[in-house]
Amino acid sequence: MAELTTSQSFADGDTVTAAKLNNIIANASVGAEIITNRSELTDIDTANDFVLAFDTSASGLRKIKPNNLLVDNAVITSKITDGAVTTAKLSTLSPNPEGTYGGSSSIPTVVINAKGQVTSVSTNSNVPSDNTVTSAKLADASVIEVKIANGAVTQAKLATVFTEGTSTVEGTYGSGSLIPTIVVDAKGRVTNVSTSAVSTDVTVASFSEGTNGGGGFYSYDDSVCFLDSSNHIRVAGVGTYGKLGLGAENLATNSVGYMIAHCPLPSGQTISKIYTGDYELFALASNGDLYSCGDNDYGQLGVGDIVNRSVLTKITGISNVADLSVGHGVGFTHCLAVTTSGALYAWGYNGYGQLGDNTTTSRSSPTLISGGSVSGKTITKVYAFGLFSYVIDSNEDVHSCGSGIYGQLGSGTTADRSQFGQIADRKADGIFGEGANTSYRTGHAFILYLGEVWGTGWNGTGGLGLGDLVQRESFTKLTSLSGVSMLAISNGYANEGPAVAALLSNGQIRTWGRNGSGQLGDNTATNRSSPVTPSNTSGITFTKIMFSGSQNNGCNFYTLDNTGRMRVCGKAGRVFGTGGGVSTDRTTLQTTVQQGVTFSDFTVMGGGINSTVLARTSSGQLWCWGKNNNYQCGVGGGANVSMPQRAQIRY
Repeated sequence: MAELTTSQSFADGDTVTAAKLNNIIANASVGAEIITNRSELTDIDTANDFVLAFDTSASGLRKIKPNNLLVDNAVITSKITDGAVTTAKLSTLSPNPEGTYGGSSSIPTVVINAKGQVTSVSTNSNVPSDNTVTSAKLADASVIEVKIANGAVTQAKLATVFTEGTSTVEGTYGSGSLIPTIVVDAKGRVTNVSTSAVSTDVTVASFSEGTNGGGGFYSYDDSVCFLDSSNHIRVAGVGTYGKLGLGAENLATNSVGYMIAHCPLPSGQTISKIYTGDYELFALASNGDLYSCGDNDYGQLGVGDIVNRSVLTKITGISNVADLSVGHGVGFTHCLAVTTSGALYAWGYNGYGQLGDNTTTSRSSPTLISGGSVSGKTITKVYAFGLFSYVIDSNEDVHSCGSGIYGQLGSGTTADRSQFGQIADRKADGIFGEGANTSYRTGHAFILYLGEVWGTGWNGTGGLGLGDLVQRESFTKLTSLSGVSMLAISNGYANEGPAVAALLSNGQIRTWGRNGSGQLGDNTATNRSSPVTPSNTSGITFTKIMFSGSQNNGCNFYTLDNTGRMRVCGKAGRVFGTGGGVSTDRTTLQTTVQQGVTFSDFTVMGGGINSTVLARTSSGQLWCWGKNNNYQCGVGGGANVSMPQRAQIRY
């Protein structure tokens, strides 16, 4: 619960410990009534209650019992005898309402809340004649609300909340549709337990940003997240390494029995975008500040060390961030950020030079990248792809660095490079790529410019769409395509190569590459080295395309058309949204069962048959299906969901 403090401030949620109390009262010298140990906070009984007051003369906390509460006519307060309340006298309290109060016939009173902060300064000319303690006199007994989300209120769960009380209301409250709220007074005693209904009124503003320039696969394995219309981050699933930002590593929302939780925002901040890695969550505030939580083995959170974080933590050393890209590397994540002035920063895993700082040393803090071909350039777009990186500058020139093992840097060689180098005679509107991890150093990159596509890198299953299986080390044009508005790429799991799709400006789609699960939608399971038109798509105008992450020789291809209908093909499983289990791969796009609703946007999180689909209606309603073992679909019981269902969202 809230900290009791005088000489320093602590955030809500901090624990009152003996060390902190001893620090507060270190200079105290007044009698036995001064608290000297945290254990003294636990001897509350109904016959002999006490309250805590700050004693200015003793510079410490005083334990005051009811029979002497009104000795100086100040209830849970400090008496300022000369009537002048000054900053010096209030130096250990915050905020400080400096001024002169009281006089010969009125006594000034300073009211202090449970956190040791001054909440008001007043005077009293009507001195009471008795020692009655009333609720008005106990005005600083602030009420603290603590959510116990799963309905079962036990002594163990209350232990860290009510450390100063002996009275608890142990029992089970709430249900599948109700959430309990515990009300605690300033002395740490439970005063009320109530329940409130689950809300389905929370609406979706946006989904997390991907790492393949848009339309690629997202990860955030076994978890989901989105930004709601009130700029709150909502998360669900497994909290491995603290990636949900709920305050504890490995905390999963299934352990508290509901789906979408509110990941607390930094105080006073409004979040404009969120980004996910495999086990990381990043939040970009509207003022350009950046926050992170989750896995931090290589410093990918950018917080100056390699310690995991389970709450959103501000990244220092960078400000005015305009955009971020998170490179999925299955435990080898790195980040690129660009500021509003066009400065480039990088941090995280750097084993192949993908940060561009002329080293292969991983960085735990944002590092300004100003050497190589980006020297003196204004950067406008950033793309982190597993083990390599791309950026575009204000002249639309393209620069790359990192692993080049399959020619994915487009440099004309397969050499790695630890500084950015410019791609000769090539400009770009956007970059799309994939480079999985250190075990499967697959790598592919595509440039999209004025509706035309160029590709480079590994090509063992025809993923470059050039009509052959020959690896390229320089960007080569796909002459069979024009009028392309975006690309989607699956990751190349176990060197199987990517599946690739193009959305054309006229709303048509083309696919090529790996097709072992029918993910190209052409009614075959044959790899394609040239673009093909998926079956049964004539007359349909598509607006969005996306692949799930590839796992175990398969992935899925998702589409949304201009009427709000979604279609899926590929690896057998629960992700088709057609109802019932699908035991065989689908080689043509299957329409989801949308129960009378239409969608305006969607995203896919996870990989292959382990994916969860989140779809948004035009009014912002959230519908989900797919993997739900950790309640990431917003459906109780933890059973996987085979058709779109409305998500239930709590507080």
